[in-house]
Amino acid sequence: MVGFLMLPIKYEKCEIILCIVDERVQPLREIFQTYELLAYLSVRATQIGDKVCEVLVFRVYPKGGKTPTKISLWKGNKELLRILFRNMMGMYNPGN
Repeated sequence: MVGFLMLPIKYEKCEIILCIVDERVQPLREIFQTYELLAYLSVRATQIGDKVCEVLVFRVYPKGGKTPTKISLWKGNKELLRILFRNMMGMYNPGN
């Protein structure tokens, strides 16, 4: 089970708030096993009326060798598309 706490934080002029205690979110469920929670929270926060914004993030990878990632070209991307489709259909919402 995924377990963590998100608190409201301020980043320059943008306030990021994800309310994990809201009964309409319920993030601590068995359905969230891999990347489901990331996709779910990104959408669900706006659905329940929370304000969200994107924060620019940079990743720096080693210049030589293979890029360190857990997502394989075919299987990993197929799984991410499955998660995004299920999220689009509301399958991660509480009660579904």
